[in-house]
Amino acid sequence: MERQVIRLCRLRLESHYAPKLSTCLESMRGVDISQTGVPGNSVEGLVNHVLAHLRKAAVWAGEDAQWASQVPNNISTFFPETGATTDKLLKEAEETFARVSRALRRMELGEPESTNELDLQRLLHLVEHVSYHLGQLVLLAKSATGKDFGFVQSGLNEAQLREVEAHALQEDP
Repeated sequence: MERQVIRLCRLRLESHYAPKLSTCLESMRGVDISQTGVPGNSVEGLVNHVLAHLRKAAVWAGEDAQWASQVPNNISTFFPETGATTDKLLKEAEETFARVSRALRRMELGEPESTNELDLQRLLHLVEHVSYHLGQLVLLAKSATGKDFGFVQSGLNEAQLREVEAHALQEDP
């Protein structure tokens, strides 16, 4: 059961949250993402906060000890606005989601190099926390660009995700 929960969380992050975050950022090319939102909660700050949480999870799961230095101690108040470009954040997001996915996949398979320190409570909190901030990012991106992303119509919706998850649960790890 634990491996199935890890798989479902991994799929949710890689098949649902990563594409939505990328779509939001791509829509904001040409927009000052450090100034979009409210002070302390700009698009750039929120994305950096989410990426810090994902990096922390990757470190817990044994993906990359070098990332430990990139995880701030004050993560709950870590919303930095560094002036990063949208393209730079997109690249960082893609890399971060990919690393977390690899780490969770190793945990799912029970591979020995996984430290398995990422317990289910932490993993579920991560998924919920990323979802929470992703909702904020979608709202800010829609407000800044006037675009309706049509996630439901394009297949980035719960029904489609459940199909992906159901199929994945039928496969061997």
